Parts: sequence; structure tokens; C-alpha cells
Amino acid sequence: MKNLMIFAVALVLFSAPAVWAEFLEIEASQIATIEPADKSAGPRIMVQWDLPKDLSGKIIDGAVVTMTVPHDGDEPFEVDVYPMNKSWDAATAKWAEGWEKAGGDFDEELPSPGIVTEQNGGKISADVYVTVKSQIEGSVANFGFILISQADSQSKMKTVSANDAAGLADAKLIIAYRNRR
Repeated sequence: MKNLMIFAVALVLFSAPAVWAEFLEIEASQIATIEPADKSAGPRIMVQWDLPKDLSGKIIDGAVVTMTVPHDGDEPFEVDVYPMNKSWDAATAKWAEGWEKAGGDFDEELPSPGIVTEQNGGKISADVYVTVKSQIEGSVANFGFILISQADSQSKMKTVSANDAAGLADAKLIIAYRNRR
């Protein structure tokens, strides 16, 4: 009976559709930091990926943002990743210019939390499945994401240079997908 139970659990786990998913790892197309001149809030990191057109029509099983967050100190801190809702350019992005609200225009209803710690090398991973799936389906525009420390005024995040080559290569969007049958 025990062997039958193990077989049944294995059958369920390995027949799940996501097991057969393919993974696509995309490097960022632009990255920038904005912060107020008076330092009343911490820096915010904006990052964007170009989504391949050949993903439309696929079944999207998951999407995760992963990147190293430049920071000070060795205390863990929490970062929320929000979808941006306005286009921006890394070379010209400023805290108070070009936005409806200073600090960037983003969807405050869809935070994806992540924790930055020294134990994980300052890396953050945040589940952005709902937003990326909507972007691929075309119901939401792809303006990238903004990372905001939950303790924004005491942020430990540091700035990154616009289109910094190392930052772009490190900032990944990983998408799990399957072909439709």
C-alpha cells in the first residue's frame, strides 16, 4: 500500500503541466535609478525587459525577476517590485520630471515582495507572474518594474548607473512557458 501511495504522489507531481515547461531567461534592456535631490526618500531602481513576440500564444506558467540589489550594510531588508505604468528612458529618468507623481508612476496595487540579505549575495527574486502574463497577452503594457525599499525613507539600496552593463546582465526576467496543444 505504501508503494502504491508513493507511485500515486509521483504520478500527480510529474504529470503536472508545469513540469514540462521551458524556461526563457531575458537580460534587462534598460536599468536606472531615480532619487529625490533632498534625499527625503531612498533611491528606486527601475528595470525593463523586452518581451519576445514568440511568447504570445504560449501558456505562461510563471515569471520571476531576479537581480542583485546594490545596497549598504549587512542587515536584511524588504523590497517591493511594482509594475511601471508609464514609459521611461534610462538616460533621462528623473525623480520629479516626466511622472504624474514624483518617484515614478507604478501600479501600487500589485507589489511583489522580495528580501535582500547578505546570505543570498544581495540578490532579490520576486514573483511577477500575473503582470508578465498580462504583458505577454497584451492586456497590460510592458513598461518594466520599479524596486522600492519597504522602508523607503531609510532605504539601504544604492544607485545604479543608467544602462550599466553589469547591472543589465545581472537583472533577469525568467519566464516558464509551454506550447499549447
